[in-house]
Amino acid sequence: MDVLTFVSNLISSIVWPLIVVFIVVFLRKPLRELIRDLGRRLRSLRFPGGEAEFSQDLAEIKEAADEANLPSVEPVPTGAPLLLGVDEDVRQWARLVELSPTAAISEAWRQVEDAMRREARRLDIPESETRSAIGLVRALGKRQALSPDTAAIVSDLRGIRNAAVHGMKAGISQSDAVGYISLARRIIAALRV
Repeated sequence: MDVLTFVSNLISSIVWPLIVVFIVVFLRKPLRELIRDLGRRLRSLRFPGGEAEFSQDLAEIKEAADEANLPSVEPVPTGAPLLLGVDEDVRQWARLVELSPTAAISEAWRQVEDAMRREARRLDIPESETRSAIGLVRALGKRQALSPDTAAIVSDLRGIRNAAVHGMKAGISQSDAVGYISLARRIIAALRV
């Protein structure tokens, strides 16, 4: 082996460990956030031999909604014939849940966004601040139309809706959809107060 080949081999064997050290040292925080985000997403994906659900996420958000004293709403019944005394709005939710839990979640989120947009118009918030759901939450939070706790709940609901609609959440049950709808309706009721 000549000197040039030796030096070339030495440099190539040193470069990879240096790149790994660079990544670990300088990209530690973004990598940690990426791993944390992947952990949240992986909890919601199907895998051979099982499937993870987002029932736990909904339970945590419901607990936060209870702590934030969001208004209660009439529950959406599923799996049984609807009684005559049930509100027509609740009947429609029950039908949608039976047809497609994912569509029910999407519709519930749409109604939350509509309620936030109505509140933003009522408060004369410029449209430039309300083009996205994140912008709506920020703008309403700045004007105390949403408490910090309620804004966090809305953000969590948005994340669950996105994951459900884009297929990142597997096995959405009717009871999960009903739980989501209930939380969305509580947010809407809070905006109407």
